[in-house]
Amino acid sequence: MDHLRDLLLYVKEPTNEDFAPKNIRCVYNPGLNLDILHWLQTEGNNIIYIYGSIDPWTAGAIELTGQTNALKIIREGGDHRVKIADLDNPDLVYSTLEQWLGIPVRPGKKSLKFESDSDELLPPR
Repeated sequence: MDHLRDLLLYVKEPTNEDFAPKNIRCVYNPGLNLDILHWLQTEGNNIIYIYGSIDPWTAGAIELTGQTNALKIIREGGDHRVKIADLDNPDLVYSTLEQWLGIPVRPGKKSLKFESDSDELLPPR
């Protein structure tokens, strides 16, 4: 950041600690990002990544390795607000979710009710 230091007019020493609870010391560990990426690429099953091609976040989109059943979709011309309904083939998302979950998820379809023998799984009354 040294080459930008003279451009920082209001915050001379920027830090993510501004977003953390008071008295919490934040220590950046770049290895964590690599650990998360490795996990997503090797064990991150049942994840659907939806990106818009003109969204800046897409520049950092995950690269799938074929080691998981994850699905990555990039909507051409889409931005950060792209939704399943905006996709060229929303049925792909719905059928994938239905396969993973074992329940219907398409809009307008009747969903199943869940019951549990354990009170821990039930919502509070």
